[in-house]
Amino acid sequence: MLSLADEAGIALLEQAIALDERYTAEASALMAAYLRDEGREPEAADQWKRHESAIALLQNGLIERAKLAANAPLVAHGLRPHEIDAIVEQLQRFPAVSVATLARRETAVLPKIPLLSLGVRFKRGAFWFNMENARDVLARIADIPLPVQVIAADIGAARALAKPPAVQIYRAVAIPRSEILARWGRRAQVALIVVGMFFVLRASFNNRDCFPDCWLKPEAFFYLLPLIVAVNVLLLTGSPDTPARRAAAFLASLLFVSELVFSGWWIFFLPFAVVALFRTPVSRRAVTWTVGMSLPMLALGMIVGRS
Repeated sequence: MLSLADEAGIALLEQAIALDERYTAEASALMAAYLRDEGREPEAADQWKRHESAIALLQNGLIERAKLAANAPLVAHGLRPHEIDAIVEQLQRFPAVSVATLARRETAVLPKIPLLSLGVRFKRGAFWFNMENARDVLARIADIPLPVQVIAADIGAARALAKPPAVQIYRAVAIPRSEILARWGRRAQVALIVVGMFFVLRASFNNRDCFPDCWLKPEAFFYLLPLIVAVNVLLLTGSPDTPARRAAAFLASLLFVSELVFSGWWIFFLPFAVVALFRTPVSRRAVTWTVGMSLPMLALGMIVGRS
């Protein structure tokens, strides 16, 4: 109505503020813009001061509520289904989250703004291999696009969120063990890329003074060429995780297993190659092809390791 220069919209905004004070800041900003467009600058200035005061009051209240959230009594969350769906959609963006519960805290500060406590349980080992910490993730989880205040907490530290009136609203889909092993296998294959590059650079450094004679020997050919091919195969067989890519990466990893077994004291790299084999082919055709090529790859790896 204000965009159509209908001043009756001001009365409706004042009514909205009377019903729920959380809309004071936004409504007064709209009224200030309308009054300024109408040339009523003194009234517009008053509404803008009201807007700034409401913003400050809202921010201070939210900060105070966040400090009191852990001690305020819990009640049922009282959200509607579409609001629960918005929270679940937010949780699905964080693969480290295993389970989430929800309840509402009773507070006398800004009582018309729901103060929600979101209990989060993370998957085991969710943070040990990356640079994130749980506090940062909880803060990002709580940034939910709803007209509510959400305080996310670890269920392990806030045990009240593990029992009624808190209710479970989210549980992550269990990942099959085969998929978990395949992920670790891919991580090990990435490590093998570094190992293979190390062996290539080491051979280049050791034979730097006899180029090109040393590089023309059969031993150099049988050592470097399989390593270079295996490294490139591992580089190119990441995402998407198709059966053919898995089979090729498995065979390249098998070459490293055989090569490291016969490489002397470099065998301490062998665990990476063994874990890399956890990413196995999944289709019948890929398995058949992999089995048929396994013995040649083992033999080739043995030649590389003895070269």
